[in-house]
Amino acid sequence: MISSDHFSIANQAELIDYYASFLRVDGLFVFNLRTSLKKGYNIPIISLLGNTDNTVDSVQVDYEPAIKEAVTYLNNQGHREIAFIGEKLTIGKERLFLSAAEGLAGKYYAVRSPYRFGEAGADGIRQILDSGKRPTAIVCAYDDMAIGAIRYLHEKGYSIPEDMSVIGMDNIEVA
Repeated sequence: MISSDHFSIANQAELIDYYASFLRVDGLFVFNLRTSLKKGYNIPIISLLGNTDNTVDSVQVDYEPAIKEAVTYLNNQGHREIAFIGEKLTIGKERLFLSAAEGLAGKYYAVRSPYRFGEAGADGIRQILDSGKRPTAIVCAYDDMAIGAIRYLHEKGYSIPEDMSVIGMDNIEVA
């Protein structure tokens, strides 16, 4: 069975309790566990990609090498103004981006959108352009965000990659 918590911590806690206590499933995979469990459950619970409860096993993705490789690649290609677009759930990737940029020549900065997915990419690039900054490259926290940024840039008459290079992460099929 698959359920969505719609990025709500309260919904996530409710779903965990529902599946563990009432449906009595054999185990749970929880994507990005953001709540502490209310009580001990007699089933295995594994968190994928995030974990705020140290009583639960977790599987993490190490984004640091990929972000460092992206920033280094762009820098080696001559990009000297590179921006990161993220949102509230990608603050860790934002920190990795800024850390990867330390010591490299150029300007590196991040914007954080209150939105998610493609809307966050469009909002992020709008924030950048409205501020008067003109990066030559953008690193987006994930592919859907990169697609939103690219669409916005095309609508504004920019050409990708001639005017601005864009990198996304996650390797979704459409990317």
